[in-house]
Amino acid sequence: TWDESAWRVELSNLGIDDLNLRWPGVNFNGPSLWQIVVPALIAIAVISFVVWVILQIGKHERQLRQDRPHRL
Repeated sequence: TWDESAWRVELSNLGIDDLNLRWPGVNFNGPSLWQIVVPALIAIAVISFVVWVILQIGKHERQLRQDRPHRL
């Protein structure tokens, strides 16, 4: 017969608990692909946004200098 408590003990010995059984794609030998890819994509998005803002500020400053050359 099936004994739930014995099954939980065996899973616990393997390092598997209820939490990581709920998430598909969990790699028990280390971080899964999503745990690497998602933070990398977020970092790329943040860096790209910061670069875009810096370029927009530079564009605005160049435009101001062209509009008012006497201020140089």
